[in-house]
Amino acid sequence: MILGIALVYTVIVLADTMVMAGSVRSAELTALRLAGATRSRVLAVVAGEPLFAVGLGALLGLPVAAVHLAGLAAAPASVSAPVVVSAQWSLMGGAAGVCALVAVGAVRRRSSAAG
Repeated sequence: MILGIALVYTVIVLADTMVMAGSVRSAELTALRLAGATRSRVLAVVAGEPLFAVGLGALLGLPVAAVHLAGLAAAPASVSAPVVVSAQWSLMGGAAGVCALVAVGAVRRRSSAAG
């Protein structure tokens, strides 16, 4: 339940950030088009940025989660039997995938509204 609430909040913030960033960069994207880039190339460049950000965030989040999970496993293990902490990798991958889809969707929506 908590992960669902966090994912919904993340999706809202991610979409809002992508839309706001696009309004600031419209002159830059226009200059890219005037320099000879095709519309599909501009969309690929703009869509690649949020995908990179989501991937980097997921990679940087893994060690942080590992440290916290190790602490959660060590605390009960110090007073009782060892505890096994399992991570639901498919759920985490799905959350990262949803964030990537929302980011690219926001970029495509922004680009189609601007063009």
